[in-house]
Amino acid sequence: MSSSHADNLVQQINDNPFAAQQWEFQGKFTVCVRPLELVDVHRAVFVESSRFAQATGEQTFRRFITEPETVVVGVFVADNLVGLAAAHIVQADASGCTEAYLDNISILEEWSGKGLGTLLFTYLLNVCQGQMCQRATLEVRVSNRHAIRIYKKLGFVSHGLRPKYYANPVEDAEIYWLENMDSTHFSELIVACAMAGLRRFTSMLGVEDGGT
Repeated sequence: MSSSHADNLVQQINDNPFAAQQWEFQGKFTVCVRPLELVDVHRAVFVESSRFAQATGEQTFRRFITEPETVVVGVFVADNLVGLAAAHIVQADASGCTEAYLDNISILEEWSGKGLGTLLFTYLLNVCQGQMCQRATLEVRVSNRHAIRIYKKLGFVSHGLRPKYYANPVEDAEIYWLENMDSTHFSELIVACAMAGLRRFTSMLGVEDGGT
């Protein structure tokens, strides 16, 4: 990955967590992560239904995209949505802590394992930071070791299991929590993991980035 792309990534994350982040590769196609819009709903349903037996319906996606307490973001390759993730923001409790429940993390099979999931997830966390979240939680299949490695790199800690939480196939979910999202250290972790995702993408596809 070129230094120009690395610098661009850091600058975008620092300047505006809600802005789209985009990279051009060999002048042929772009990769972009951004909040979803209503025009993306039909494709979002397709992406999620390809990964989950019980996918979110079109009407629910429309509500998620328009309601202020939910954030839905996507990763696009050449303007095609190939992955999405959501966060449901729970405003400050009695302790003054705002939390994010992370959900619907989906990447099309043909793009899985190429670093795009890391880009998508770190972008979602960055947006949650912009929503003043201090904590986040999620569930993940116990067999999804790749995702669990990413979560642990970002500081997520296991807090037990939900037995038989998933269907098709039936499988336990591991519960993870993240604390101190508003710290400088966590901001640095987001940048490091996002850059690792970009490096993996360029390595897997054998392309060079163009420095946009």
